[in-house]
Amino acid sequence: MASFSPAQKARFQDLINTVVQSKSTPALSFAITGVDGPLFSYQYGTKIVGDAASGAIDEDTIFWWCSQTKLIVSIAGLQMVEQGKIAFDTPVAQILPGLAHPVVITEQDNTTRKILATTPAQNPITFGQLLNHTSGLDYSVDTGAAVSGPLVGLSTVYTHKYAGQSASVFLKMLAGDLPGIPLRFEPGTDFAYGFGTDCVGFIVERLSGKTLEQYFQDHIFVSEYRFAMPAWQNGTLT
Repeated sequence: MASFSPAQKARFQDLINTVVQSKSTPALSFAITGVDGPLFSYQYGTKIVGDAASGAIDEDTIFWWCSQTKLIVSIAGLQMVEQGKIAFDTPVAQILPGLAHPVVITEQDNTTRKILATTPAQNPITFGQLLNHTSGLDYSVDTGAAVSGPLVGLSTVYTHKYAGQSASVFLKMLAGDLPGIPLRFEPGTDFAYGFGTDCVGFIVERLSGKTLEQYFQDHIFVSEYRFAMPAWQNGTLT
C-alpha cells in the first residue's frame, strides 16, 4: 500500500505555501489518492484573493471550473452523435438559426476590438467544427469585452447577468450590429479557442429536450456536480 511519510507531506505543504505566497496562484487545493483511498490533502490560500477576512479555503471549498466544463459539454455532444441525433457534418444552423449567416472578420482594431470589415462566410458551420474549435468562433471576436480592469478580455456574454436567456439572445449579443455571427476565419480552415462549446451546449439542450444541467445530471455527473450552485453552498465558494 502506498503511503506518504510526514517529511514528504511537509515538503508538499512547503511547496504549496511557496507557490501561493509568491502569487503564482491565488489559492491551491491539492490531493493525492491511491487505490485504497486518500494519501494526502492540503489547502492553502484565501477564498478571495488578498482578502484574509474571506477565510481560508479547505476541502469543502467550491471552485469555478470555467473552461474545464468544455470537456463535459463535449462529452454530451458526442453522446448526441452516438444516439444518432446529429452528425459531425450537420450544419448547425438547422438547430441554431442564429448561426445561419456568419461573417468572417477581415479587419479589426486590435486595441478596441472594434470590427471594421467583414465578408460573408462561404461555408456553413458544422457540429464537428464546434467540437474541435475550427468553426471560427474565437473569443476575441466579442467587441464588447472589457479591454482593461479585472474583467479584461472576458466576453460580455459571460459578464451579462444570466437569467435563463435562450441561445438566440446569446448569439444576438455576439453578433451585435453585424449582419451575422463574426468568425475569425472561414469555418474549417483554422483553429481558435472560443464560443464553439457554448453552442454545443445549446444544441444538446435542443436535441435532448432537457436543460444542460439536467442532461448532465442524468447522463454524466455523479452527485455534487452541477452548473448552478444551491444557495446553501454560497459560503463555500471561492
